[in-house]
Amino acid sequence: MNDLIIFDLDGVITSEEAYWDAAGLTLHELMYSPRYWGIRASKNYSPATTAEESRYISRSTLPESEIMVYKARSINSNWDTCYAAVCLRLIDALALLQKQVPGTISDLLPLRPWESDWIAAFREKITLRAGSLDTSLFDVPPFLGYTGLELINRFDVYASEVLEISVEGIFSRYSPLWAFCRDIFQEWYLGEELYTQTYGHAPAQTGKPGCIHFERPLLPLEEVRVTLERLREQGNILGFATGRVRQEAEYPLKMYDLLHYFDEQHISTYDDVERAEAKLRARGEQTLLSKPHSFPFLFAAKRDYENAITRPEACSGSLRHGSFVVVGDSTSDILGGHAAGALTVAVLTGVRTAEARTLLAQSEPDFTIEDMRQLPALLTEIDSLATIQHLQFTERKKAERLLLGWFARHMQLATESVTLMPRAVSLNSFNGIYRSDGDCSPRPVTTSSNHYEYCMKKSSRWSFILWYIGRSCLTSYVRSRWATRGISAWKHWFLPRRVSVNGCSTFTRRRLLERRAKRMRLLPFTSSSGIASAVADSVTITPANSSDSQ
Repeated sequence: MNDLIIFDLDGVITSEEAYWDAAGLTLHELMYSPRYWGIRASKNYSPATTAEESRYISRSTLPESEIMVYKARSINSNWDTCYAAVCLRLIDALALLQKQVPGTISDLLPLRPWESDWIAAFREKITLRAGSLDTSLFDVPPFLGYTGLELINRFDVYASEVLEISVEGIFSRYSPLWAFCRDIFQEWYLGEELYTQTYGHAPAQTGKPGCIHFERPLLPLEEVRVTLERLREQGNILGFATGRVRQEAEYPLKMYDLLHYFDEQHISTYDDVERAEAKLRARGEQTLLSKPHSFPFLFAAKRDYENAITRPEACSGSLRHGSFVVVGDSTSDILGGHAAGALTVAVLTGVRTAEARTLLAQSEPDFTIEDMRQLPALLTEIDSLATIQHLQFTERKKAERLLLGWFARHMQLATESVTLMPRAVSLNSFNGIYRSDGDCSPRPVTTSSNHYEYCMKKSSRWSFILWYIGRSCLTSYVRSRWATRGISAWKHWFLPRRVSVNGCSTFTRRRLLERRAKRMRLLPFTSSSGIASAVADSVTITPANSSDSQ
């Protein structure tokens, strides 16, 4: 998993526009169809049939700005986005009814907004104001401080306050209303033909063309292909973790000829989440595993994680976190990536408002880029020890995580076996201890810039290579800091002029570095303890009687 990249799909590689269309059309049908709430006095309801008509009706009913508010608060699944919009408008309609005719709502108790008889009774009484929702309510109790699925589960509390009755289990994520809204959403997204093939029966409302056929790429396809190819050429394994079901995730990727870039063993969809949740419910647990839970990312990273979370007794060992990268466009992706212990990269292609960008930044992604096309360059940059060296002065924790990742990638060293120990006296202050397989005795590894005397015998190769890495990073840092100040002889100013190495004759520091640069080759080898690492394969030191030792 050292070079594994887990992508979110929507807002990163694929566009969410078609899903947003389906969400808005679902809300529109619930509000205006005589089969449901029937706000407008019309006996017939004609579904939108073209992409342009669908987009216009959808955005008029569910504005994009409202969708961004949901996404910014980690309501990541488009089913959940649709459900949140429906719940809040239904609560608003019930509150307005209670205000206009006090006591009338008692005729609608118990609340069963997913049942046809209740919907018919509600239709007789409803006086709903059409228009967008006041999303500022998320900034006050009972929603203040809640995100994701926890925020949705606060809808019952909100309804209890505004309706002045006890509401429980009606507007939560577990409610039958959620499945009711999802079914209508699927009718719109899949269309009559594909819905019938998938579910084995016709949709309740016929004539829906299917927003899935209106899918458009988020970025120029050729540039996306080039980016994915570059990532694979860099030695990365690509996967994705999406809130889509498998069928809906594969459809656009096949259409764009992108599916073959992703490893089958590193794909996580809503089908996997739903299956794991069913196993938990069978054990009496009600944990929701959708983002921002870490499950989608950890399952994509390692399939055994489903056993770890649903059947701990069947899991043979603990999973190792932190050895993969998560790329997403929403706070739920970043929070879920952090929970999984991954390095997180946020892309801005899925955030379109200032508030959404602010909330995305507050989720503290490790890195932020404009779009996924910049990912290969970013990964190359953060794999540089010079970059890690610079980061330790401003973002120490991030630098430590990058250094541990560097150990895993280039030295095949398990991150659990490395402990970084800061030393206040060292400018290049990463030091640590590692244990080899089967060896319980800790061995020190030091990358400190003021340690200039090292033994180059084979038994000391670990110490030497990590010292050499640290010295290289520090000299690069000093060069960048002082080059603009006109100090041409910075090496002679900053570094000592002579150094003794393993009892050999002394050299000026500059000449020693030049010789090492010419003579050192870094080759992989397997040590006797079984740890594969990158060390100095051969280092030649000129004898004391050499003519250039003066």
